[in-house]
Amino acid sequence: MVNKINTKVQWHYSIQSESQRILHTAHQISQYFYQKNNFCVLPSFPKGRYIKDSLVVFPDLPYPQRFWKEAKKLNLDQPIIVDNKTVIFLRQFINEEHLYHPVETFWRQKGEQILTRLVQVIPSMQTLQSITIHPTRFGTVASFNIPTKEKPHLFVYLRIDAPLSRLVEVIISAITRPQIFALHGSWEESEILADWFIAYSFLSLFFSKEEQYTGTIASIRSTKSTRYKQQNSYLEKLGFPVKKEVLTKINDDFHIGNVRIQNLSPKELSLLSLLYEKRSLSYDEIADALYKDYDDFSLYAITKNIQRLRKKLFASGVHQNVIQTIRGYGYGLKK
Repeated sequence: MVNKINTKVQWHYSIQSESQRILHTAHQISQYFYQKNNFCVLPSFPKGRYIKDSLVVFPDLPYPQRFWKEAKKLNLDQPIIVDNKTVIFLRQFINEEHLYHPVETFWRQKGEQILTRLVQVIPSMQTLQSITIHPTRFGTVASFNIPTKEKPHLFVYLRIDAPLSRLVEVIISAITRPQIFALHGSWEESEILADWFIAYSFLSLFFSKEEQYTGTIASIRSTKSTRYKQQNSYLEKLGFPVKKEVLTKINDDFHIGNVRIQNLSPKELSLLSLLYEKRSLSYDEIADALYKDYDDFSLYAITKNIQRLRKKLFASGVHQNVIQTIRGYGYGLKK
């Protein structure tokens, strides 16, 4: 017998929620999160085709200095409270009292069925008391909080161009991410798990073929286009230009700009040195270099070493995707 899920789902839009969304996006820009993770920040939806998952929409407005001060000090672990002056400022440019999301219609038809099926594979879904979805025109295609035992409520910002599959992906990510992190997984691995559910599990039957689900990781790792030139110009105007990160090797040390990259283990240093020298390495070459004294190495062990190295490089200011996966071959170092 299939248990019926009792999670309450509601859709809510207001000037306040849209102000929170803009402020949240501004905070991520000011912290260089989008710039470092290969998202494309533009002032409006581009004409023609574009990749939804890598696009960030941030309106081009005459932001006062206090707006950026407020955005920078935002704590994303806490509910976003927008200063009244900021709401009054943004109200001049947000003239919609209501924003209806097209996905709401599909959710009313399929939502309960989807949640019921999800509970069968993710039992912790049963503890989720409510899902509040805020339609928006801004930010990434979707974002969310992490529900807790004390506060079992999920709040989702769903951009107006997001399909049903993106909403379901967000719900999966929100529920499974704490468990992924508990297993020492990364943000990227959490996203890939949710992407797999949408693209290859029973859930794919709920979505129309026209949705053409790409997935967050595939999108932000895709080749940069001319839209990124528009982004660089826009971010420079906002005062947060994309920093050109150059990885250099001086003697036996690696540097990003003038900053020395520290805390690399001997194995990580050896791996980075080989990648720097050859620019690309096959799985066999990595195995010969790192596991020459062992017969029981695995692709999983290599993957975990690459993951740890990426994290340390990112913490030092190097683009997280400077080490790129070459499908069916190994890894390469982005110039």
